[in-house]
Amino acid sequence: MVVNHYCMARGVYSAGVREEPDTRADGTADVPTTAELIDALQTTVGRVRAHFAATTAQVGVTPAQAKALRQLSEPLTLKDLSAQLEADVSNTSNTVDRLEAQGLIRKEAHLTDRRARLLTLTDDGRRVRQALQEATFARVPALDRLDDSQRRELYELLRIANSP
Repeated sequence: MVVNHYCMARGVYSAGVREEPDTRADGTADVPTTAELIDALQTTVGRVRAHFAATTAQVGVTPAQAKALRQLSEPLTLKDLSAQLEADVSNTSNTVDRLEAQGLIRKEAHLTDRRARLLTLTDDGRRVRQALQEATFARVPALDRLDDSQRRELYELLRIANSP
């Protein structure tokens, strides 16, 4: 039986996911329903988001700022950063302004386009980006229980599910 609940205090959707799939008389596993797949995905995404929010807060940035810093491995324009984040330019601009105020990025003149500015990490920005990498992505409890083969399989299934 799958039991759903929403934890308002943590903002995490959680579904009770069967430990083992139900089996038929012949010993083969039942195919999960679409609702069960959605419940399982929402639970996992909720756990990953909760981990992401907690670890970014420990480093001193918001999840949106962390995502922007992660994309800035090389200088980008605001438009390019927005495209990579799949976010509205005005939202990205607000995030960039806050990162600049924190001294984590700087805006530099673009070499070939006088109208554009390149967003570049400062030394502090590179340190925070590295701290985020270590705190946020080196260990994710919801994914740590998967072995290498399972991680490859999950990644391939998600790629298929997300393809057009």
